[in-house]
Amino acid sequence: MPSQRPVSLLTSHFFGRFLYNDLLSPNGDSQANLALVVAGLAVPGLWLSLGLVFSYSSPFIAPSERLLMALHHKYQFIAVSMVVMALVATLQWDALGLDARDLANLGPLPLPPRALLAGKVLALLMMLAVFAVALNAIPSLAFPAAWLSLVPIGIPRALWLSVVHAGTTLGAGAFGFACVLALRSLLLVTAGPRLFRTLSTAAQFFLVLGLVTLFFLIPSGASRVLPALERQSPASLASPALWFVGAYEALTGPGLLGDPRLLADMRYSIWVATRRRVAADSPVIDEILARPEKGARARYERVLPALRHEGRKAPVAFGTAWALAVLLYVVGHARQ
Repeated sequence: MPSQRPVSLLTSHFFGRFLYNDLLSPNGDSQANLALVVAGLAVPGLWLSLGLVFSYSSPFIAPSERLLMALHHKYQFIAVSMVVMALVATLQWDALGLDARDLANLGPLPLPPRALLAGKVLALLMMLAVFAVALNAIPSLAFPAAWLSLVPIGIPRALWLSVVHAGTTLGAGAFGFACVLALRSLLLVTAGPRLFRTLSTAAQFFLVLGLVTLFFLIPSGASRVLPALERQSPASLASPALWFVGAYEALTGPGLLGDPRLLADMRYSIWVATRRRVAADSPVIDEILARPEKGARARYERVLPALRHEGRKAPVAFGTAWALAVLLYVVGHARQ
């Protein structure tokens, strides 16, 4: 236990450093800074979730049409998580590793090098967990509730959707974070500590510029998800966000599509009951009422194989990004 105390103190110290940068007051209270960061990260998810209340509130939307509509919104949630967490890592660029100030202040102390590296790694994981949960907690509860609010799928299925949404968005955020960490570590390994300090500012600037641009392009990319899946566009299918959408859909889509309650939606059936009072046993009207559901189901079933194929890329990309990040991080700091 005594050997673990320096690691816990170092972890607390390094985590506190994440809350002090150019965007926050260097003399402010750490708890206030943490609350400010968490609240700021929750805003994008809250903003997207509130808009969904109006998107899915119409009982005229056929059940399978909701599955197609959701692809657009799932892409947005996943892409926002990925880009924002990558941007968080980029803004914390200098604090991601053991910099010259850390080595100058902590190096002379009777601390084993492993304790320094362990404290930094644990602080990084804490930051990733806190910030990613703050960004994705509200949408994980709000999106399934709004998406299938008029479809009686039951509480267990709704909870499963929340778990899958949380898992895929958190995974996407961790993937974006790992990509920035791997890129920074690669620069440190290839350039060396001295040249790294020279190139670091330029690399951070271009990363921030690119990520902010990607953030504002997310709505445009989301609008092209369904056409990209139908046309099998190579450029569009290369989007990492679409890989996580595929994983999301592979875990939830077939179960929802095969659920008979999805088609027996009571509020959607109001229009069928009304028709029977006006013109009972009318095959023509039955066909007109069933056409949106049949068309949406057929279109969804056509893109489902492509979604499953893209979904297989998500765990591979996630594992590769973190393997490279960990390997390059250790090698880069072993030189120091």
